[in-house]
Amino acid sequence: MPCNHRFQANLYPEHKLKYLFVGTFNPEWDNPNGNNANWFYGRRTNSFWNIMPRAFDHPSLNNPENRLNPEPWKQYCYENSIGLTDMIETILDANEQEHQNQIINFLDDQLENFNDIQLTDIINIIKENSATLCGVYLTRYCHTLNENGIFNQRWLEIENLCNQIGIHHSCLVTPSNGYMMPRDEKVELWQNGINNCE
Repeated sequence: MPCNHRFQANLYPEHKLKYLFVGTFNPEWDNPNGNNANWFYGRRTNSFWNIMPRAFDHPSLNNPENRLNPEPWKQYCYENSIGLTDMIETILDANEQEHQNQIINFLDDQLENFNDIQLTDIINIIKENSATLCGVYLTRYCHTLNENGIFNQRWLEIENLCNQIGIHHSCLVTPSNGYMMPRDEKVELWQNGINNCE
């Protein structure tokens, strides 16, 4: 059966946005190693909740309590007009017995091997928030995307729309701990890449 996004019901932020952070996909299928998220970027191997708040000169929200109960993360996003979403909503031609390893390894190039993918309507999210959006940010570097893959093609569509309606956009260094760079350095790079409209 298809593999839906783990937070499919939350892919379309309902509050007004100043900032939209865009990822790729978080599958609903559990990883046997237990490294599963309770909300966006919530895996223990991801430092988003350290880097993102600090990029806005706020304290880190990266702690074990929030990983178990992400309500403080959700409240932070609401209070600061921040939206989180991912490009893929559902992989329709995925089969858990056949494709589990391919999907839960979190390597995006593996996801691009599927043929029937339902994308999140990020274009509409941007249009609905065009009056208030200060910036749209991909949470990985653009040059790491497969030039002919769905993620790069989707990001180009997002960039083109942002250029048309005058919204800042940027590709940020990944918050994943798999990319070995000191957190402080990542925070500085995010600060340089984000159009802080406060």
